[in-house]
Amino acid sequence: MGIMDRIDTDKLKTAVDLRDLAAQHTTLRAWAVGELAGPCPKCGGTDRFHVKADWGYCNQCWPSDKGTSHDAIAFVQWLDGCDFREACEKLGGDLPATTATRRQPEKKSKACHGDDWQVEAKDSVTQAVAVLDTDEGKPGRDYLEGRGIHRDTWEAFGLGYDPAKWHSGWERKAGAVVMPWVIGDKYTAIKYRFPEAKDKPDRFRAKGGGEQSLFGTRLIGAHRDSLILCEGELNAMSLWQALRDLGRGDVDVVSFGSESGVGDPAKKLATKYRRVIVWADKAGIARDAAHAMGAHGVKSPRGQDANDLLQAGVLAEFMARTLQRLGTDTAKPWGAVTLILPGDTTLGLPVKNWHRLRSGEVKATYTRHELEAALLVGRTL
Repeated sequence: MGIMDRIDTDKLKTAVDLRDLAAQHTTLRAWAVGELAGPCPKCGGTDRFHVKADWGYCNQCWPSDKGTSHDAIAFVQWLDGCDFREACEKLGGDLPATTATRRQPEKKSKACHGDDWQVEAKDSVTQAVAVLDTDEGKPGRDYLEGRGIHRDTWEAFGLGYDPAKWHSGWERKAGAVVMPWVIGDKYTAIKYRFPEAKDKPDRFRAKGGGEQSLFGTRLIGAHRDSLILCEGELNAMSLWQALRDLGRGDVDVVSFGSESGVGDPAKKLATKYRRVIVWADKAGIARDAAHAMGAHGVKSPRGQDANDLLQAGVLAEFMARTLQRLGTDTAKPWGAVTLILPGDTTLGLPVKNWHRLRSGEVKATYTRHELEAALLVGRTL
């Protein structure tokens, strides 16, 4: 009986966690939910090598095969220069599939939970936010405006710009839009979007030691009515902006990150809402996540994600139809509202349109965006 007659390759690949295997040959750190990155065990670099439990690739010397990443068997073949059969043997494929076990990775605290990481993250984001509004930050503003993102949106999400951010793949500095991931009062990750990047693997980098679990939680409201979970920061900002233009402050938007699927943090958040919508590019991810959470699944129409629809000027209309189809009442947009506030109010006041009444109370007229910013972000207008 030959080795191929004794090996169940599907069970072999399932039994081997490629992250554990790769960690024996290089130093890895968290990159995204379930995904690690680090120097390539063959060609080096800083974070060009990426790996999950069942796939891996190197941006430089071991790229994905026509969009499909490599499994554990392919990893051993690539690293050791052996053939398929020898790779299976090295992975324990000569043993009965039912006895194959994988080593459980040691749980380590993420660097982002430490005080030093938090201080460094806060300082870098604060500086980046200040730069975005200067002449030096114009490339960042041009990029965001080109993607249809408005100033009040990028300010609400706390975006910034670093004109000289190190890009490990290019091994040089370049301008990058800074996208902080925040839960509560803690930074969990910082993503960097390099506008000049043309190839998808070069577009993003992240601060080491972070944990990309949820993006946009700083803007969720207290209503807990409807939640949209989507892929990517730009999609989350696009949806938030379009929904506010519709006057739908009862709908929160949070990104769960990459195309790998909806993780436990997003599923936990979803339990707090009356209605949940999962929007993903791939129908399978939207369907599976929606089924697991009892949510509604939405697949990107004709391959166009939320930011594509925003740039085309049709996202608000698409969302209005989607919410109506799912049984929510579409609220009418409003342009301004006048409030009578206590004289000692701590709510940020629009500087041009308020006055104090004889009673000591303050009469203030807000535009929709001003009121949302004052309530959700807490900045003084």
